[in-house]
Amino acid sequence: KENIHIEGHTDDIPMNSIQFPSNWELSSARATSIVRRFISHGVNPSRLTAIGYGEYRPITGNETEEGRGKNRRVDIVILNEDQANSEHVFANPFANLKIE
Repeated sequence: KENIHIEGHTDDIPMNSIQFPSNWELSSARATSIVRRFISHGVNPSRLTAIGYGEYRPITGNETEEGRGKNRRVDIVILNEDQANSEHVFANPFANLKIE
């Protein structure tokens, strides 16, 4: 069966509240709320992944309210078995990270 990645996004206006200290938390919460909805409709939780990208993957500019509205979104990405098991999906993002 396919795996489902739920990707939450925000605009570039900084978030700073008790519930959402940054856009990372807000985008993750958006994705998680959709994951919960899928589970409540019978989707096996082992097929689901919630991902929060914050403001770092916009689909358009944030200069206008319309643009910011388009960037406040949740993307649902369905991966077939080959895609889910491929190396590029699960590549180690820290492999080349250098901390100085």
